Amino acid sequence: MPVMLRWNLDITASRLALFAGYILATLLAAQAAGLACDEIETFADGLLPDQELHVAEDGSDDSGDGSPTAPFATISHAALAATPGTAVVVHAGT
Repeated sequence: MPVMLRWNLDITASRLALFAGYILATLLAAQAAGLACDEIETFADGLLPDQELHVAEDGSDDSGDGSPTAPFATISHAALAATPGTAVVVHAGT
């Protein structure tokens, strides 16, 4: 089951562009290495996450656990903590 990101509210265009660039670079590297991606089920297909990790501007990568009351501070930390089937909820301002 894939790891999925769900945006809770708007994020800045520059952060979205950086994230999109990272994804594109990862996909191009996988393609160059001869790896193929299977079709991925998404929330639009009715797939539901097994768990959610939260990221918020007032979160902490040191003491946060990714819960709504103790979110992580960065998307990258949440991505490292995510396992297949995890949704990362990105709160406003992050």
